[in-house]
Amino acid sequence: MISLLSVFLVSQNNIILSVLLFVFLMFLVVDSVKRNVMCELQWQPDGDWLIRVNKEVAKAELQTGSVVTPVFSLLKFKLENNKKFIVILFKDSVDVEKFRQFRVRIKVEGLQTKKERDTLGG
Repeated sequence: MISLLSVFLVSQNNIILSVLLFVFLMFLVVDSVKRNVMCELQWQPDGDWLIRVNKEVAKAELQTGSVVTPVFSLLKFKLENNKKFIVILFKDSVDVEKFRQFRVRIKVEGLQTKKERDTLGG
């Protein structure tokens, strides 16, 4: 009976610890999301990018490893201050026509970094 009770208490402690850990992790995620709300992403005609985050505008450079599909796009950027920033765009989170235009421009110009464009004379 005592061993059964001790197993029960240990499992209850594990559940409590798991719940506390989950709550703490959710707090960190929500806090991070609150601090990094992206409001606008602009691809300039010269190939540069502007990202407006929390009312601040930063110039950004598209990095290799970005992915564009018909359903979503994962774009990796390096900001002016050398911080990395990842944007995930889902097809249904933006205007359908804008997403189509974006994909067409990516197909035409490619996912080239500024250095690659300069090397190719773009």
